[in-house]
Amino acid sequence: MLCLNIIITLTFGKYPHMLENWNLIFKHYFFTETTEANSLKSGKLSVFLSFLILGTISAIGLINKSDAGYAKDPISLKLNHTQQILKQIESKNIKLQSEIFILNHQMTQTLENRQLGVLKKISKLTGTEDINGKGIIIRLSDNNSTLRNDENPNEGIIHDFDLIKIVNDLWSMNAKAISINGHRITATTEIKCIGPTILINKTRAAQPFEIRAIGKSDTLTQGMEIGYLRSLKIDGIKSFVEKYDNLQIPADKSIIVSGGV
Repeated sequence: MLCLNIIITLTFGKYPHMLENWNLIFKHYFFTETTEANSLKSGKLSVFLSFLILGTISAIGLINKSDAGYAKDPISLKLNHTQQILKQIESKNIKLQSEIFILNHQMTQTLENRQLGVLKKISKLTGTEDINGKGIIIRLSDNNSTLRNDENPNEGIIHDFDLIKIVNDLWSMNAKAISINGHRITATTEIKCIGPTILINKTRAAQPFEIRAIGKSDTLTQGMEIGYLRSLKIDGIKSFVEKYDNLQIPADKSIIVSGGV
């Protein structure tokens, strides 16, 4: 009985009028002499149960108080704050690594494109690549006229040094590429006379000669009119210069390129 009264008191302690009504009802229906006698006999058990319930309630309160204290503990708060900062740093680190990867990829692509452009320019200069563009064609042939007794027969014939001087004039006028009878002329090209023919890159070439040059057509044409070609005309060498909007000069077949460009 005591245990039950304690439970009722704990339950309705905040509402006194409900507690009074409950006591009246409880005494009217349950609090009889028999009940009192029985309650006296079981008093110790009631007291034990009462303390057990109170202990349980107190333990729950202590646990809640302990949790609240842990949550408000300065060290715990600092630990939680540090963990949040670490998570933010990790997230930023992942983002930065992704940006670095993208930048490295872009830089590699840029370097590869630049290197490819440089290699193409070098290939054009060294003659390892075909080249197309505007330019001129110079056609030369020996003087077939009958010589007089006082004329030197070598003056009406095209020699290796004649071709070399014309090529040098073309280079000085910023020609991008030059060929003679289909043979690409480069810095390593050898031009020399072999009997009635001329050796170009170890290949014999005979007149008439066709010299192709890619560059500014007007500049190249004007250069030929005032350059060495003019003196060849005086010696009777036949020459013709024509402008073209699209010329093709092949690569130097004597150069072996590994890997390609």
